[in-house]
Amino acid sequence: MTATVKNSTENIDKFSKKQLINSKKFALRADLLKVILDEKELYSIEETEKAIKIFMKGKVK
Repeated sequence: MTATVKNSTENIDKFSKKQLINSKKFALRADLLKVILDEKELYSIEETEKAIKIFMKGKVK
């Protein structure tokens, strides 16, 4: 099930963490998504890609 959030100019599809992890698009990043996404939030494809990019640019401690 996809939630559609109505923005002032466009409809943006939002997905649950589980949907994104099980998607073909993010199959290679499933383990990463399990760590960086919140169970209670919904994410657009763009938001998910941005979260991955920010995480991958982070510094190693």
